[in-house]
Amino acid sequence: MSTDNEQHTAFDTSHTFVPALYFIGIIALTMMAMQPVLIALSFFGALAFSFLARGAEKTLRGLVWQVPTILLLTLVNPLLSAAGSTYLMNIGPIMIYSEALLYGFCAGLTLAATIVWFENVAVVISSDRILTLFNGKAPTVVLAISMTIRLVPMLVRRGKEVADVRKVAGIDKNEGLKARISYAAEQVGTLVGWSLADSIETADSMRARGWGSGIARSCWKDQPFGIKDGLTSFVIAGFLLLCSFLAWVACSQFSFYPRVSTLIVWWGYFPYGMYMFIPTVLACLERITWSK
Repeated sequence: MSTDNEQHTAFDTSHTFVPALYFIGIIALTMMAMQPVLIALSFFGALAFSFLARGAEKTLRGLVWQVPTILLLTLVNPLLSAAGSTYLMNIGPIMIYSEALLYGFCAGLTLAATIVWFENVAVVISSDRILTLFNGKAPTVVLAISMTIRLVPMLVRRGKEVADVRKVAGIDKNEGLKARISYAAEQVGTLVGWSLADSIETADSMRARGWGSGIARSCWKDQPFGIKDGLTSFVIAGFLLLCSFLAWVACSQFSFYPRVSTLIVWWGYFPYGMYMFIPTVLACLERITWSK
């Protein structure tokens, strides 16, 4: 897909508060609803919208490291938490249970879904739109939100750059768990150092431009909050409350330990799934409309 297609979504014509409310709800539900079906709905909803909003190439490129991360958490969790009742095998003195494997897999899937949703937010809500969220009334809060949303995609991109440079320099992964852990720790250390240095440059740049000087800041674009935006926000808030209740019911009826609960067919998954796939449906409808 072209870059132009990646930058336009059905939320472009609405006030920034509308997509902000919607995606805050999605990310909160994704991180808090630790239940296999709900996690899967969020993950596949994030992937579906990412294919439309960011393009297949960027989405698949992200899966290259997201899938190994999910597998890593799946394998590491039983080593850190030897809990459960369905015994599988022993690794030295550590007993491996299927419940611990499933919990690690769900934790990894939750992490991947959260990251993909943050990447989707960066496409829908640009830095310029975030700065107009409160029309200059809370510049510090808006700046913090803007930098937080920008942080995840930036760290992912820089992590890939660090890995590429290390590979070109001949510092590649070696066989063995210890060597791989050491390689990952060095790469993370490089990434953290780069981010800290960049934060100092950002702070100096902001100070040079008069940030915090006490002068009221203006917005380059006045974004009025209309009746349509209010009605849309009301519907989203109602839908979010419903999905929060459904997530609470689903999580209270499911447990990983000491034995994994039996999953049943439940009507509550349908509205929850609808909430997760609303951006994808809107993007499809928009493309069908513009293709006519």
